[in-house]
Amino acid sequence: MTASIQPSGLAWPERHGEAAGPPDYVTSEPWFTYVMRSVWRSQILILLIVVAGCSSRGPTPTEVAAMTPSTSTCPLNPSIPGHDLSPDFGYGAAFGEGPVYGIPDGGLLDATNGWRLGKILWIADPKVSGPVSITGRELHDTEVAWRAGGDEVLSRLEWSALHDAPSKWSSLRSDVLVQTAGCFRFAVSAPGVRETIYIPLGTGP
Repeated sequence: MTASIQPSGLAWPERHGEAAGPPDYVTSEPWFTYVMRSVWRSQILILLIVVAGCSSRGPTPTEVAAMTPSTSTCPLNPSIPGHDLSPDFGYGAAFGEGPVYGIPDGGLLDATNGWRLGKILWIADPKVSGPVSITGRELHDTEVAWRAGGDEVLSRLEWSALHDAPSKWSSLRSDVLVQTAGCFRFAVSAPGVRETIYIPLGTGP
């Protein structure tokens, strides 16, 4: 005989012509099957809630850092000691893939009207001859300017690369005006030359 479990304090309602007792759906299957089915339903519900929570969570700090562009370092850009290119230059890092290179000289100094002043020595190997044009901008922000002398400010650096001898490198010292320290992208164009050079200014020793 199968015993039915009746909650305390409650009575099964009487049905017409029958003694009081539990509904047929309680006694029509073994109690173990009924309990396990309820457990499975609860587990499925919990799993759905967990999956929904995971799919709607925000990014972790690590993920945010990975999605945020870095302004503290420049993209991979080869550099070589200037002296290795020509004994006419010192051992400062010459940035670029050539034939034009930029060698930053020291940090940034405060200038007028909110500008900060940096110095870059531009050098060109003997293969470059004729006019050289250079423009620049901070990697994620403002364009740079050039001080041509006195208070005159230019948006483009124009330079005539002339060589004293066939094997002689050409060079030009420039004053570059920037709004803040950072990584700067310089576009260099000359006859037969199109080059992009990344140079850090004021970001380290």
